[in-house]
Amino acid sequence: MILTDTPRQVGDSGLVVSPLILGTADFGSPLLHDDPELLLGAAIDAGITTVDTSDNYRDGEGERLVGAALRRLGRRDEIIITTKCGFPGGAGVLTRNASRLHIIRSCEASLRRLQVDHIDLLLLHRPSFDVGVAETIGALHDLVTAGKIRYFGTSHFPAWKVMEGVAYSDRHGLPRFIADQPGYNILDRRIEAELIPLCQRYGVGVITCSPLGGGILSGDYNSGTIPEGSRADLWRDLPFRGRVTPAAISVAGRVAQIAADHGYTASQLGVLWVISQPGITATIIAPATRAQLAENVAVMGAQLPAAAAPAIDALNPPAQVISDFFSVSGWTHGEQVIRSSW
Repeated sequence: MILTDTPRQVGDSGLVVSPLILGTADFGSPLLHDDPELLLGAAIDAGITTVDTSDNYRDGEGERLVGAALRRLGRRDEIIITTKCGFPGGAGVLTRNASRLHIIRSCEASLRRLQVDHIDLLLLHRPSFDVGVAETIGALHDLVTAGKIRYFGTSHFPAWKVMEGVAYSDRHGLPRFIADQPGYNILDRRIEAELIPLCQRYGVGVITCSPLGGGILSGDYNSGTIPEGSRADLWRDLPFRGRVTPAAISVAGRVAQIAADHGYTASQLGVLWVISQPGITATIIAPATRAQLAENVAVMGAQLPAAAAPAIDALNPPAQVISDFFSVSGWTHGEQVIRSSW
């Protein structure tokens, strides 16, 4: 049995996180309906010990809101802070990629916005194919040595890029990636083919995002339309609309029925399924309200019903994809294959 209510070790490292992590991509956006400070405080009270943000969420506003909230709450020591760098953050090459210049600049800017003296886990937000692994690992190692970060990892990397970094660090006796953060949910199970086995074999944690498919699995689009104020409505310039396909909506409806059969909401089953999968360290939730937070947190002490697993496998078998959440970084073309007409 996979325990869903106890802290989990991130790979072979000494870092421990809660099974659910509070995501802040919506902090400062119309999608967030509760005050960030109230939401963060409620998450800590509910047993969430980890918060996830990025230097590119609202051009750094996500980090600023997290830092301000933690300072006012006085609860920095109760929270593991995960943030990211490497996503395009402005004009020119100096604002992106995994170069030494950008990693160090981004980290120092994140420290200022978060109002902290160190970041617990710094992730490279997207793979960089034009910068050598030696430069990237070297810069991250220097940040560890300087005490500015404790650990580092990756986000939305192909399995071979994770392995490249692990192998380089091991060969040279340097700190290495301790975690990868891929998109993973009932609609997209591709990480089960290579990434999860690799991470299990080499002691890398898997901290997933999008457990509810951006609201698809929670039923936001079951009417077959895009509701006003929904993620697909507000994120028109991003590829999210291409994920809201008739096939995805159909699966979401059937997931809701499976959930009801076992006394859960669709959102609860979606989250519980993810954190119950082998090789998964934790998943990032992005509740818009404290009520949604409480709904998700309720599954941390639950066990996935035995009959639910094969029922979900029948909807989308292991390692298969219905709607794209893993290859969002552009290094594969999955989202082009399953693009919808919306």
